[in-house]
Amino acid sequence: MKLVIILAVVLLVLGLGGGAAFVLMFDFGDKKEAKVEAAPKPVNLEELKLDPFIVPVTSSQHTAVKVELVLVDKAAAAKVKALTPKLRDALLTELYAQADKGGRAATVMDFTAVQPRLLAAARKVIGEADVVDIRVGDATLDMAKPPVPKTSEKEKKKSSH
Repeated sequence: MKLVIILAVVLLVLGLGGGAAFVLMFDFGDKKEAKVEAAPKPVNLEELKLDPFIVPVTSSQHTAVKVELVLVDKAAAAKVKALTPKLRDALLTELYAQADKGGRAATVMDFTAVQPRLLAAARKVIGEADVVDIRVGDATLDMAKPPVPKTSEKEKKKSSH
């Protein structure tokens, strides 16, 4: 009988110890939810697309880099419009620095590497609190083969007369 009681007590202690260790080792999300609630996101975000930047990747290939700013509000967008030349200069400087890092063998630009640098440059020009994010994308242009302009039927008839 004593053996059964001792065995039951040992199993109970091991079970409680294992349960306590399990609870302490694994987070059940209570702390994370409190952090998410403490940092509310701005509601009236303003997105502003800038004209594309043309950046050389190789001697014959250029990339048209599309940049979109995510701003806190319309007042920040108005501020950007007033500072557009200075902002474009700062962003173009970072894009050229990234293109130089690629070297002659590069054929594409690494946008994951340049995005944080562009964000920092935009925040420096516009203001730390005004710029929430910056989105970067591209469309590759092959400058060795410029597009051939299309001629209309009327222009063909005029040139033949």
